[in-house]
Amino acid sequence: MNSQNLPPLTAQLPPSVLADFLDQSKKPMRLPTGIAPVLPWRDELMPNMLRDYVRDAADRTQCPPDFVAVALIVSISSVVGRKLTIHPKQKDSWEVAVNQWGCLIGKPSTMKSPALKQAIRPLKELETDEREKYGKFVATHKATTEILELERKAARDRAKKLMTAGKKEDAIAALAEFSSDIPAPVPRRFIVNDATVEKLGELLNENPNGLMLERDELGGWLSLMQTEDGASARAFYLECFDGTNSYTYDRIGRGTIIIESCCLSLIGCIQPSRIAPLVRSAISGELE
Repeated sequence: MNSQNLPPLTAQLPPSVLADFLDQSKKPMRLPTGIAPVLPWRDELMPNMLRDYVRDAADRTQCPPDFVAVALIVSISSVVGRKLTIHPKQKDSWEVAVNQWGCLIGKPSTMKSPALKQAIRPLKELETDEREKYGKFVATHKATTEILELERKAARDRAKKLMTAGKKEDAIAALAEFSSDIPAPVPRRFIVNDATVEKLGELLNENPNGLMLERDELGGWLSLMQTEDGASARAFYLECFDGTNSYTYDRIGRGTIIIESCCLSLIGCIQPSRIAPLVRSAISGELE
């Protein structure tokens, strides 16, 4: 076979490539993907106390160890939250929170989701424990609230008698003793999956140490952040990435919501084809 008998596109190939094409003894070459190879994982990148957990989870799940490691670091950072901050300068007020954002990027069937589940499993167990505690707190709160109502009824009866006797100040004092409501218990949260920014703000007020947003598929969330409707939410999430700021929402329907603690970690999975346009947009400054 000579080049004159080949199809036009094949005939235009460089001589070296054409020789390989004609040599049927050579194995097929992989098509280029345009994605640079990932740096090999090194166990020393993780603290000693976490290496065995990462390796064990990766071996059982049959996934790359860096998938487990990245998600585990983000999970731990969400638990640390605002309890510990870094002050890079000795004589400056600059403060950095340790919360992290992470993303597991891999093709379909590379075990991203199983790796994520293994990494956040300790947080899931903490949430289960907190739900059980919350159930007990609710029962106790209900009982103490009923007792408070009985005490208020008795105080009202005393106040009536005092008013009849012309002792108005004493009547006010009797009612004021039981005027304060018992604060309702608040469930301790560690993970959120799908919440509006307003509701997320309320959850952050209830959990001032911080939370972790976990999305198995980050593509939809990232796409929403690129739209005009997601502009306000994008600004809020960027504040949460800083981890040390406060944020105020003013809405006609919901009134004013002051979020004292904007500290949110983020972890999720995405395919290379979904994140590549977003990376190109970030580099070029133009939406695709």
